[in-house]
Amino acid sequence: NEPLPSGDEACFLALQRGVTKTCVSDPYFDPVSGEHLFSLTRSLEKDGIFYGMAQVAISADYIMALWATALPRPTDTISLVRSDGVILAQPTSHPETAYVLIGESLIKEIEERGSNLSQTRSTAERDNRNLVFGKITGYPAYIVLGLDLKAILAEWYRHLAIYGLIAVVAALG
Repeated sequence: NEPLPSGDEACFLALQRGVTKTCVSDPYFDPVSGEHLFSLTRSLEKDGIFYGMAQVAISADYIMALWATALPRPTDTISLVRSDGVILAQPTSHPETAYVLIGESLIKEIEERGSNLSQTRSTAERDNRNLVFGKITGYPAYIVLGLDLKAILAEWYRHLAIYGLIAVVAALG
């Protein structure tokens, strides 16, 4: 009994003109559900002619809550970024303006490096993170995992100290 999501005009026109077969809408806030949403749309064709679009609304809040449980550390982040730099889903603990800058600079870097799973050393504007990103097959969007470099190094130093101590004890023995 929920109302259907409104069609994204830009996606509809791109699908109708045959520019693309799939599209990701701009993110929006639904006051009825109280959730941040975006839509995935796919072109529908009948006898090779555009016949409309199928649209599915995705809850960015649900995705973020689900993905947050899979992150190795609470300081790590995960985001969903459209190929033009628009942030579709982001952690709620970070200001939106910071993530807009990350989205635009990240998309530029993805274009330079290619869209396969890649690693990139983060810069100061990325809050000292090691970013891993991958393209979502069939859609102009990327999943971006931001690993907290300080937390990773702290754990590495701890292991280095433990194994170094074991090596010193073994050498003395």
